[in-house]
Amino acid sequence: MARTKLLTKSEEKIIKEQINKNAVLIGEIIAKIDLLMNKEGHRRDSTVVLEFRQKLDVLIAENDTFRKVYWKHVQTAFDEIVDTDYEAVRFLVLRIRNRHRASSGVFACDYQIGVE
Repeated sequence: MARTKLLTKSEEKIIKEQINKNAVLIGEIIAKIDLLMNKEGHRRDSTVVLEFRQKLDVLIAENDTFRKVYWKHVQTAFDEIVDTDYEAVRFLVLRIRNRHRASSGVFACDYQIGVE
């Protein structure tokens, strides 16, 4: 299975910052749409409201993409940590078993794999 390339620290920082900036902009645009429609009584299909809604759609789609990329990065990084930890644990368990066998006088030829 091919692994996804991890993001560099600077790429990760850029994506996190962009997600946060977009979240702020999304909140501001929602507040503006709320002000125009609910407080000033603009119609839903007025030009100004439609422009803000288009900007909102673009920002939401962009943020979703950034979040998906970052989520994939986090999953890949976690998988690598888990794989590495598993290999380390497996190595240590085998070493402990070998020492135990050596101290008890059980040699490799006396031992069947999977049966103890």
